[in-house]
Amino acid sequence: MKKRLVIGTLLALSVCICLSGCGIIKKLVPVLDKGMENNEQVETEAPTNEPQSSEAEDVATPTPVETESTEVAPLEAITLKCDDVVLAKEGRYRYLDFTFEIPKEWSERVYLVCYEQGVCFSQKASYDTSQGMGFINSFSRCDNQPGLFAGGGMYAYTKDYVYYYDEPSDVPYVYEDADISEDYMDLLNYQSKVFDSWKIDDIEAKYDADEYVCPLSDVKEIPVELLENMYLDELNTAKNEIFARHGQVFKEYYTNNYFNRLSWYEGTSKNDIEVYDLSDIERLNLKNIENAMLTTNQACPTPEEYSMGDRVYVQLQPDCESVEVSVTSNGQPGDGYEYIISIDGMEFSTSGFGFEIENACDKFYITEIQPYYGEKQIALVDLGQDDNHVTYFFCYHYENELGYLGKVFGNPFEGPLGIRDGFDRVGCVKETTRVYALGTHSIYSYRWFDYDGHQFEDRAYYGLVDIWPEEPAKLLKDIKVSPYYDPEGDMSYFEMKAGERVVFLMTDGNGIFRIKSIDTGKVGYLYVDDRMLTDYRQYFEGLN
Repeated sequence: MKKRLVIGTLLALSVCICLSGCGIIKKLVPVLDKGMENNEQVETEAPTNEPQSSEAEDVATPTPVETESTEVAPLEAITLKCDDVVLAKEGRYRYLDFTFEIPKEWSERVYLVCYEQGVCFSQKASYDTSQGMGFINSFSRCDNQPGLFAGGGMYAYTKDYVYYYDEPSDVPYVYEDADISEDYMDLLNYQSKVFDSWKIDDIEAKYDADEYVCPLSDVKEIPVELLENMYLDELNTAKNEIFARHGQVFKEYYTNNYFNRLSWYEGTSKNDIEVYDLSDIERLNLKNIENAMLTTNQACPTPEEYSMGDRVYVQLQPDCESVEVSVTSNGQPGDGYEYIISIDGMEFSTSGFGFEIENACDKFYITEIQPYYGEKQIALVDLGQDDNHVTYFFCYHYENELGYLGKVFGNPFEGPLGIRDGFDRVGCVKETTRVYALGTHSIYSYRWFDYDGHQFEDRAYYGLVDIWPEEPAKLLKDIKVSPYYDPEGDMSYFEMKAGERVVFLMTDGNGIFRIKSIDTGKVGYLYVDDRMLTDYRQYFEGLN
């Protein structure tokens, strides 16, 4: 199973400090306060007993923030140094080559911790109770591309650095204390103010890094170890990105929709971009990506496809001889079908498992969801009505019995990756269903297989799930969008304006959508009311 490089989660603050190679220290640090001169020093004691680092003075020389608008940054900002631990005050701060603001609501409630690559925010109340707790978020840079992590993403990039943020993927505060819990959740309400205030000094910085898998693949070699930890769909997108930068128009439906919803993409060439059209670094990255895809394919076997009536020999169980497997179908349109699975001459009917096939497929499949266990499955697809597919999985037991493992909605053997589209992650199968709200949207998630219970888990997803790439829709009216996903919390909103092109990224299936404006790059959560559900064509043009 692939190992993800995780930055953050429960001990994210401690991880940040380890990255710097230094401990948290007591130090004289500059803080912003009314009535103070900007160069005045105030003694701030951090909650630790570790010794002071002698290297801290050599990092981040103070530099004024130059800007034409006070909405971006004041003329001067507090400059931080590596290993500073600051009880944050309201104002603007500088570290390395970026600046950011602390909103008044965070003043004296948050520690700001500096490490070699960036800064980390932690709730004071949790941190004082247990050092390392209270992680809110962090903002960092690296000279190529960060590893893959669970709670954040890439924010911006220049030709020299990728800037990324991290957020909790677990419960990072002292939840046993009700006051601390309430304080932490209130702090989260102002995250967007901090996030929106980040500014990179380089005027050529791009703030659409979240639209890439590998934003520097045209100027720097992608680390091989990063590629080795990517899933097949991520590698495939990274490969297509190289050609998309040159205007390649993609023939595959979902791939074409995926790039059409990115603000930087301009599809100008319906002819295939050739390898010799690429730069040397692009050709190198293309070669490394293709090698990683080959390695991934070898590590996770591709499902095998056969036609109905074919007779194949398969080792369905480890330490067991191969058996002859064949599948046929009986029935006719309108009356329903049944599949007959034959194993070494013994026949099993799918009708014996309590379900009927609406529309038979002319293929059957042999899958290996988790190669570690050595068990293979027989997969059968019901094409259903209106392309509402369902896939059923079976296993063969030693006692000459056929076991039913469960069903997955959709056809995991179709998609951008072809036959193995639904099997690019070990131990699960991609599931596709439809949501009928604001038109019709196809959503996908991963249905995990429980080997202890020998069946698929009951639910494929909780909360928000991804929407298959769609063509952009045009706003016909202004709409209110929240920066937060908090169905039960107090909402704050910003507006997306009539005329903007928007794409639907995620949904909970019950009227909450994560949407993005292609024109402004802003992302937020749309909470759909009954009126919009009924009259959505008055708000959106181009929805199915």
